[in-house]
This record gives sequence, C-alpha cells and structure tokens, in this order.
Amino acid sequence: MVVVVVVVVVVVVVVVVVVVVVAEEIVVVVVVVVVVVVEVVVVVVVVVVVVVVVVEL
Repeated sequence: MVVVVVVVVVVVVVVVVVVVVVAEEIVVVVVVVVVVVVEVVVVVVVVVVVVVVVVEL
C-alpha cells in the first residue's frame, strides 16, 4: 500500500514538473513570436512612411 502511495506521489510530481516546464517553454515561444511580429510591423511602418515621404517629394 505504501509503495502505491509513493508511486502515485512520484508520478504526480513528475507530471507537474513536466507541465510547468512545457508551459514555460510555450510562454517563451509566445513572447518571442510577439516580439518578432512587433518588430516586423515597426519595419513595415517605417518603410511605408519612407516610401510615402519619398513619393510626396
């Protein structure tokens, strides 16, 4: 009986650790994607502004 309890506790701990690690990885990936998207948007806006200014000149 004690062995079963120990095994269950170990399994639960391992699952929790894996979930936390995976969640952290997902958060990091999401942050990186958001940063990249923001940088791309900024670059596009700058290019559009430059093109508009050049065309207006």
